[in-house]
Amino acid sequence: RHEDSGAMVKGGESEVLMATQHAYVIEGPGVDVSVWAARTGDCAETLRVSWSIAGRTAGGGTAEEGTHYKKASGDLMFAPGETICNQPAVVQLVDTEFWEPVREFTVMLDGVLNGAARIGKLNTTVVTIVDDDLFPVKKKRSKRLKKGEADPNILYSHIYLTPEEIDDWPLIWGFLSDRYRRNGIHA
Repeated sequence: RHEDSGAMVKGGESEVLMATQHAYVIEGPGVDVSVWAARTGDCAETLRVSWSIAGRTAGGGTAEEGTHYKKASGDLMFAPGETICNQPAVVQLVDTEFWEPVREFTVMLDGVLNGAARIGKLNTTVVTIVDDDLFPVKKKRSKRLKKGEADPNILYSHIYLTPEEIDDWPLIWGFLSDRYRRNGIHA
């Protein structure tokens, strides 16, 4: 029995599932994200399964194909005896020019192409992209401001977060705070 999926894997059967349910990656030039799949049960045969991405247009997250990641899909192979696929699903990220809130897309197992197996209930990995661009702030105030007065040298902006992004805020803030400190900015 595989505890996470709740499914009984009988003798001679194999179940394929994602090795992790959530992955975080920091956007940057040339950054890829690798997602692995695993199988339980009978591992005696070669097995091949297909995978694809669901982004914003497919209801799989807030990231958009071409804007946040490059289109990708493919096959994952398991040689006889392997419980982890021999090559991961690889998705190349697009490095955006300006700061954006976190974006997500979903890598999912689509189906078994050859071999005796079924796709388990844990068949997706949500990938969260944390932006590497600095949030626009100013290093120093130009003058002491009176109550209600706006500093004309500061670009004012608001961060709007979804409930899911609020759960990720400690990770995001930790990353941004570190970037600000390294650049002499106190947020």
